[in-house]
Amino acid sequence: MYLSGRRGVLQVMSRQSFPAWFDPQGMGAWVEGMSRAFGCQVSILDSENAILCSFGDRRPGPTRTLRLEIRANGRVVGWVELVGEDTGMDLSEAARQGIKTLGSLAEARNSLADLAETNAVQWMELSVLYRSSSLLRGGLEPKDVSAKLLEQIREVLPSQEIVLLFELEGRRWFQTLPQGVDARLEALAQWGLDLEGRELIGEKAELRRLGFDGDVPEDLLPALVIPLCVNARCYGALVAGGEGREALSSQHLKLAGLLVDQAALAFANIELLEKTREHERLRHELELASDIQNSILPPPERCEAGYEIFSICQPTTWVGGDAYVLRKIGDRGLMAGVADVSGHGISAALLMNAFVSHLEALSQAIESPGALLSAINDLVTARVGEMGMFITVVLLKLEEGGKVRVADGGHPQIIAADARARLRALEGVGLPMGILETQEYPEYELDLEVGGALLIYSDGLMEARNAEGQMFGLEGIMESFRRCREQGLSARDSVEQIRGDLMRFTGSSVFDDDLTIQIIERVG
Repeated sequence: MYLSGRRGVLQVMSRQSFPAWFDPQGMGAWVEGMSRAFGCQVSILDSENAILCSFGDRRPGPTRTLRLEIRANGRVVGWVELVGEDTGMDLSEAARQGIKTLGSLAEARNSLADLAETNAVQWMELSVLYRSSSLLRGGLEPKDVSAKLLEQIREVLPSQEIVLLFELEGRRWFQTLPQGVDARLEALAQWGLDLEGRELIGEKAELRRLGFDGDVPEDLLPALVIPLCVNARCYGALVAGGEGREALSSQHLKLAGLLVDQAALAFANIELLEKTREHERLRHELELASDIQNSILPPPERCEAGYEIFSICQPTTWVGGDAYVLRKIGDRGLMAGVADVSGHGISAALLMNAFVSHLEALSQAIESPGALLSAINDLVTARVGEMGMFITVVLLKLEEGGKVRVADGGHPQIIAADARARLRALEGVGLPMGILETQEYPEYELDLEVGGALLIYSDGLMEARNAEGQMFGLEGIMESFRRCREQGLSARDSVEQIRGDLMRFTGSSVFDDDLTIQIIERVG
């Protein structure tokens, strides 16, 4: 365009766009003023020497050209060019200050342009984040999230071929825009699952450098490859190909990354929600299992046939592999004892439930502890097979008058106390159940005097450890039991006293193994 002046014409070049620092009106007026002041042609050029505006005509004859820098933000952004008669053209100090002022104006306009661009970018990022919040809405299924992500990715990227690969709940699936995109992008997405970060790929050489040995057509580059990861858990990958259209930039990579991060969080939330639901289902099942297991145990306390008996059974988790025996047998006898399945948890609890069921069924016909263990052993051994599980057990038949018949299957030693609180550990001779079929379990007899007592326990009592790694051990058990007998405590109080001593020793009320304690005292 041309602007008329009194002594010449201001020419502002016709361009699609000017540099951000150039102001056609203000700088055009400055050029005219300089031209009139020095009687020469004055032009402003960009950094590539293209004229932006000019005032004044070149006169015939010898001329001299003077070129001065226009600096903005510490760099040369353009030039002021003066062309006049070769008569020793000099610039006054005022003119030099004028050029500095022009540079300051250019710098100010540059800063405003940068600020406007920064604000536009930030506004775009905020807009993307706002739209992406829909990905985190509760109740969405995985394919709903991926469909929304595809839709939003298409809005912020110039790419026309987009592949989303997802892995969740043991399944893998692809979604693409449009349908039927180049299958080689799917291979690129699978490779993207193992990327540590986001990549903007411009050339095939970059893919080779990053370790991708597949084939990607040149017209699909540049391409973005972004894994969907949260806390080292990868849920999939996004690939967006350029397809020869507008080139992808680092800004596109950032915007797509914002959306992908939100989608990855949505998948993490879906997975966490499902795990929470599964945890609640499992918790409910374990509560039922615990109730069922507790129901198979008899009441913990019994006073009959001249004996006072009290028992506790405390699993280390919801269910355990320990149980105590306390039931009537024959006309005037009682069956007591403790059993412990190797390990703990659900598998141990199931095997213990089977043992208790066999005991209840067979004890109706078999009153001998040794014969009863032999019969149950055959059933247990056939059940556990090659599983490597076994049951330690001690079984007692308590008769009137203090006669006690004992059969042992690899269980920790019974501790016997007489009426004067003198203790001794009794050695068993049998193998644990579940190791050999047709195993014999010999019995031995005890005469328990009035005031005497027996302590039976599982290995969770003996093997419990304190913070220094020391075991409670047989010595700790005997010392605790001795104090109970010396204090004249009842069977119930003695059991609670021993458990309290164990808690003080370990510093915890929760133990690493199932704990069962049973005390039998002869009272008449």
